[in-house]
Amino acid sequence: RNDTHTGMADMFFIPQKPGLPSPMSLREAVSFPHSADHFREEDIRDVLQRVGLEFAPGLDSKIDVNTTLSGGEFQRLMVAHCILAKPSFIFLDESMAHMSRANRLQMYKLLAELVQSGTGLLSTSHCWQELIQFHSEFYVIEVKKLQDGSFKRSLVPFLPSEHAEGDLCMQVNEKDKEIERLRQEIIRFRKHSKLS
Repeated sequence: RNDTHTGMADMFFIPQKPGLPSPMSLREAVSFPHSADHFREEDIRDVLQRVGLEFAPGLDSKIDVNTTLSGGEFQRLMVAHCILAKPSFIFLDESMAHMSRANRLQMYKLLAELVQSGTGLLSTSHCWQELIQFHSEFYVIEVKKLQDGSFKRSLVPFLPSEHAEGDLCMQVNEKDKEIERLRQEIIRFRKHSKLS
C-alpha cells in the first residue's frame, strides 16, 4: 500500500498452528480480534464459502475452535479473516502446511486478490516452487558458524530461475498423494467392516 505509516493493528500473522480464545462462535472467530458484529453477516457467509469452510452448527454456536476445527479448516478461517479485514500486510509462517497442494494454491489465489489491491504478502515455506506465481522476491536464510562457535543468520536474495525445479516439493506432493490414497483405503475398509 501507499500508506506512510502502518500500525501493528493493520498487520496479520498466520502461524502454522494458530490458536484462538475459546469458546467462541465461528462468527467471532472469523472476526477476531474485531468484535463479532464488525463485519456484515452476508460478507462473512460469502467469504467462508469462498475458502470452502462450511460449518453445520452455524455462525453463532459456541465451540472450542482450537479442537473442533482441523488444522486445514483453521488455516482457511485465518485466510477468510484476511479477506474480510484486508490488512496492509499478511505474514504466513508455513501457514498452509495442513492443506493439500491444491488447497494451498487455492488459498494463495484468494490472498493474491488482496495483493492486487495493495496488501503486502510475506511467506515462509519449504516449497518455494509453489509460491513463484504469488511472490516477486525470494530470500533464503543463510546460517554461518563463526569462529567463536556462535551462528550468524542473514537473509540472502534467492533467484528461483537459478535452481532446479521442485525436488523437495515434488517429494511432498507425492507423499500427499500417497496419504490421500491410504485415507481412501481406510474409508473403504471401514465401510466394508460395517457391512460384515
